[in-house]
Amino acid sequence: MNNPLAHGENSIPAMAGVGLKPQHFDLILATKPDVGWFEIHAENYMGNGGARHHYLTKIREHYPLSIHGVGLSLGSSEGVCVKHLDALKQLVDRYQPGLISEHLAWSRYHGTVLNDLLPVPYTEQSLQVFSQNIDQTQTLLQRQILVENPSSYFELTNSEFSECEFLITLAKRSGCKILLDVNNVYVSACNHGFDAKQYIAAIDPALVSEIHLAGHSVQSLAGLGQIRIDDHGSPICDEVWQLYQFALAHLGPKPTLIEWDTDVPAWSVLQSEVSKTQSYINQLQLNQLRDKSVLNDNNNNHNDNLADFQQQLCKHLLSPVLDESSKQLLALFKPFFQPALNKEPQQELNKEPSQGSNEHANKSSTLIEARSRLDIYRNNVIHSLSSAIADLYPIVKRLLGDGFFNGLAIEFVRLNPPDNSVLVVYGDGFSEFIAQHQACQELPYLSDVARLELFSHQSFHALDFDYFDPEALGQVAPDRLGDLIFSMHPAVHLLKSAWPVEAIWQENLKSQPQQIDIDLAGGCCLLIYRREFEVQVVNLNPHCFNFIKQLSQGKCIAQAWQATVLQAQQQTDETTESLGDHELGPMLGYLLGLPLFSGFKLSDSEINEKEQTNDK
Repeated sequence: MNNPLAHGENSIPAMAGVGLKPQHFDLILATKPDVGWFEIHAENYMGNGGARHHYLTKIREHYPLSIHGVGLSLGSSEGVCVKHLDALKQLVDRYQPGLISEHLAWSRYHGTVLNDLLPVPYTEQSLQVFSQNIDQTQTLLQRQILVENPSSYFELTNSEFSECEFLITLAKRSGCKILLDVNNVYVSACNHGFDAKQYIAAIDPALVSEIHLAGHSVQSLAGLGQIRIDDHGSPICDEVWQLYQFALAHLGPKPTLIEWDTDVPAWSVLQSEVSKTQSYINQLQLNQLRDKSVLNDNNNNHNDNLADFQQQLCKHLLSPVLDESSKQLLALFKPFFQPALNKEPQQELNKEPSQGSNEHANKSSTLIEARSRLDIYRNNVIHSLSSAIADLYPIVKRLLGDGFFNGLAIEFVRLNPPDNSVLVVYGDGFSEFIAQHQACQELPYLSDVARLELFSHQSFHALDFDYFDPEALGQVAPDRLGDLIFSMHPAVHLLKSAWPVEAIWQENLKSQPQQIDIDLAGGCCLLIYRREFEVQVVNLNPHCFNFIKQLSQGKCIAQAWQATVLQAQQQTDETTESLGDHELGPMLGYLLGLPLFSGFKLSDSEINEKEQTNDK
């Protein structure tokens, strides 16, 4: 294996950090809070440009940065996605993070992205897959990565290692380091009945480069008990704080991140968690490491094919219902451990089994609870992907209502799962899906509203590219101005609709839209662009729209204007005014006054003549 650099130029200090959220950008830059470092989710910054990169660049000037991925799918039997890995490489090169991390999980199978951190059987085959994928990642990045232990809701009978043994072996074999998520250890220990302290004590401190802390929730499991869910949406519980202190005593001071990804609170709440974490690090800074205990675990010895398991799980996670074929998958689940919430998991393991249980009832309840645990991952996948659609199309959601939209989004997700872990680019087929859906036929304008939302979203995340200075046109000879070809800025989009979608969109951007009469007989010609970090939508007159559309297709000014005049002459609408050559100057001047173009060049006259001949 290659020997990548262990750290970048700006390593992460053994201090408390916090996940960086857009709602805190301005406060962080204004107040420079006392935080050791920040961490970002890689996929949230794989858009080409826009406000997020602007703020991250400024924050990076003042704080160390860690990049944490959730979509590389290191456990995928088909290998990591090269396109995703290249995007991660660009992000790493751009921001030079002190640490780079991913998960002991998979999320991609045969081009389908499930957008959840899914489990694998801990087998020698899985170990080989992870090792190969990590080696590919570290070789391309020329950096060592960290791999985080997952939270889990079922264990598999064909595992040959415990999770802890698997993670340790993987780190030694691949040369990666471990990101120890203490909350995940606690959640999984409660769910499966192993000793959380033994799990941590078994890990060589030299293998751990970062710690995560987060909150979790407790949910009922089909009437059979309770299960803990890692949701990153609440304060860290006392039991996890206690386990963190144990981890620090064993591992020594490590960079420790506060994760809070759902229901993100005010900055003061996060600052309080950071301060508490830092106090524990300071308190134990000089403590000696405790003796390690070894976790011995007997596991079943099977070697089922990893790809077959991932294929089965992928199928059932996206299926609307679980049928008889799901029993083969559910048979791989270990019986669920049901601890009392006020007892340690190991105490529950020492309880004697109840006598006189009905075997048939046990099998039935086992199947029910296995399906319930599978449903946790099913719900995670469908909820996260349908939420991404809702985030992209809030106006469509408002027009349809929550219930109707959510059902539509879930149907779309199941038929069109993403093939890219960067969800900022997911959902571009939703407008076509709406246009063809029988239930949406009474709202014929809806698909164009969706297209407007999509173009606005794409404009917001478009590559940060310099606009050209119109004064540079002064260098062009007057008799060559008609030969100018403009390059459109990546943030520019054009949308022509038979419906007044801009009026519908603008009204529904308001927090409390009014019931207004919109003349559905009126269409619109929309220009979407970005001025700094604000997306602008302008309703152009048809002639100006046709002209810029011709320019966007790579035609020079003379050709674009000729095509625009021809279209105007062919208009049969009596309300449409004719177009004279005297209007070219004002129209071009208006467009040049907007941030629409990234550059220009002079066309070749011979090519222009051929193109004109072909057009005829």
